[in-house]
Amino acid sequence: MGNQDFLPDIRIISMNKDKTRRVDGSDMNYHVYFELSDVPAPEWISILKTRWNALNSGQSQPLSDVTIDNKFLAVACPLQDVASVYVPALQKAMSVVNAEYQRCARNEAADLKQRIDSWAAERKAVSDTADSLRFD
Repeated sequence: MGNQDFLPDIRIISMNKDKTRRVDGSDMNYHVYFELSDVPAPEWISILKTRWNALNSGQSQPLSDVTIDNKFLAVACPLQDVASVYVPALQKAMSVVNAEYQRCARNEAADLKQRIDSWAAERKAVSDTADSLRFD
């Protein structure tokens, strides 16, 4: 993967007013869509779902599951809970996810570099041995 310090954090940049709609059959709940700063990688999404579920496990009022659809994150909740409950919880979770994803990416890059360096050392040893041989 190379140097992973350039990976941008995924952030919520806005609530999408056009995509947000009332949940069918509900008077209070809406499918609320938040636009993200970038399309998250599958690994990032997996970490988010794990962290979100962990955050919810201790709640007396569990938060709705998150869904990622391309560059959108969606939750089903009452509109009055968006600003006071969901945005702070999502921002907190995303901060943790971004840090964990960066760590994983750096570890993966370090592992890849170690494998490449090991392979290069092996190839050099083979080449040095072959070059030192003299055949008549």
